[in-house]
Amino acid sequence: METCGWQAVPFDVAPRRVDLAMAKGRRVLLIEFKTITRSTFKPVREAFAQLHEYDWRNQMLHPRDLRKVHRWAVFERRPDDDDIQFLEDSGLLVSWASKRSRRLVHGDETQRRLLRLSVST
Repeated sequence: METCGWQAVPFDVAPRRVDLAMAKGRRVLLIEFKTITRSTFKPVREAFAQLHEYDWRNQMLHPRDLRKVHRWAVFERRPDDDDIQFLEDSGLLVSWASKRSRRLVHGDETQRRLLRLSVST
């Protein structure tokens, strides 16, 4: 992502900690990484809640922050199709690690949005 102009930045939403925040101009990506052991239900709910909370806390702590925040959930394996749709329909980017290669695979809507954001993974 650094090759596309994105840089890791601090993102203070104390007392919570964002896994990773990247910025490019007035855009910020809040990235939450999740492990999936059995069912995708719990990690999907956790990612959804955490990312929305980080965004909300940022708005409360920094009401004049004019940056556009994008929320991105990254999983160690592919979530269930309905979980991917739920997250993408809720405005989140959704990706997971490929089993075959060392790269991320994205949901269909996420792929389109990442292209618009000029994010290369």
